[in-house]
Amino acid sequence: MTNILSLFFCGAAINGIYSVAYKIPTILSTLQTIFYNAWSVSAITEFDKDDKDSFIGNIYSLYMCVSTIGCSAILIFNKFFASLLYAKDFFEARAYVPFLLLGVVFNGIALFEGCLFTAVKKTKDVSQTTIVGAIVNTIANFALIPLYGAIGAAFATMIGYFTVWLVRTISLQKIVRMKVNWIKQGICIAVLIVQVFLALKQNIITLSLQGMCCVMLIILQFTSIQKVTQKVIARIKR
Repeated sequence: MTNILSLFFCGAAINGIYSVAYKIPTILSTLQTIFYNAWSVSAITEFDKDDKDSFIGNIYSLYMCVSTIGCSAILIFNKFFASLLYAKDFFEARAYVPFLLLGVVFNGIALFEGCLFTAVKKTKDVSQTTIVGAIVNTIANFALIPLYGAIGAAFATMIGYFTVWLVRTISLQKIVRMKVNWIKQGICIAVLIVQVFLALKQNIITLSLQGMCCVMLIILQFTSIQKVTQKVIARIKR
C-alpha cells in the first residue's frame, strides 16, 4: 500500500528510490529473522503464562537488546552502508532509512509477540492487531505523502508498525506475565527514537550524539549482553 501511494503522489522516480532504501533495514531484519526462527518453536513448547523460570521474559529482553542495539549501530553507519549498497543515483535513499529501520524494530518485536498469541491459540488477536496497524499506516500515508513525499511514506510505515507493537504489547499482559523490566525497555525505545531523528541529519555533531545514544543503549541492555556473552563462551568451551 505504501509503495502504491508513494508512486501515485510522488512519481516513479521517488518511489524507486524509496524501494531501494529498504536494503539497509533488511540487514537488521535478517538478524531478527535468525532469532525469530529459533524462538517461534520455543514459544509454543516452553510457554508458561506465569513465566515462573523467567524464560520468556529473558528471551524477550534479549530480542529487544539485539533489535535496539542493532538498529542503533546501523543508524550510525547508515552513510557508509549507503555508499556500499546504493548506486550514485540512489544515494539519497539513505534519508529514508532511519524511519524504515525503526519500523523494522517494531515489526520484529511485534512478530516475536505474535508467537505468544499463537501459543495460546489466539491467532484472531494477531490478525486484528495487524489490521489496526494497516489502517493507521494507510491513514498516515494519505496524510503525509502529499506533504512530505517519500519521507512521509517512511514515517507512515514506522507509525503503522509502532501501532501493531504497542497494541500487541498491551494485549499481551492479559496472556502472559513476562518478567520484563518494562520501564527500562520503554527508555530504550525512547532513546532509539531520539537517535532516529538525529540520524535524519548526518554531520559530526549528530553523529557524536548518535554515538552517545548507542552507548546509553548498551549500558541499559548490559544485563542481556552479559547473558549472551556467557552463553557463547559456554558453548565455545564445550
